[in-house]
Amino acid sequence: MATIGTYNEEGVNVDLYIPRKCHATNTLIASNDYSSVQIAIANVDAEGVTDGTTTTFCISGFIRSQGIADHAINHLAIDRGIIRIKSAKPKTHKKKKVAAGKKGVKGAAPAAAGKKGAKGAKPVAAPAVKPKQGAKAAKPTAQKGAKPQGKKAQAPRRN
Repeated sequence: MATIGTYNEEGVNVDLYIPRKCHATNTLIASNDYSSVQIAIANVDAEGVTDGTTTTFCISGFIRSQGIADHAINHLAIDRGIIRIKSAKPKTHKKKKVAAGKKGVKGAAPAAAGKKGAKGAKPVAAPAVKPKQGAKAAKPTAQKGAKPQGKKAQAPRRN
């Protein structure tokens, strides 16, 4: 592994700051980029036990602000062999058919009426909802800029 930075004759690193590079864009991460992250992923053996080593990824704040950091980390992990691409198609869930004659969901139409081309099948109308006694009718909403609707003044009664 290559050494990074400047070392003196005793082998001590004398650099005050060593900039990091974004692994996704290969650009330098500035010292004032406070939204950048450095992620260490533990390496595991075939049995799933960690072997004590890690793989480190640096992601710049620009990548994170664009919302593509998860895609960049997945791409880097696939390139390094940490994760594999799934090649099989995901299973699709099939809807269960309700047998004719059995009552299904509450409020569902009969089975024969729902099928296309069924002989004698007529569409079922929804039951009429009766308003409660004493219930007030809904007021229409006022338009923007219209005068508020208050109680209208009644003309005095003449006898």
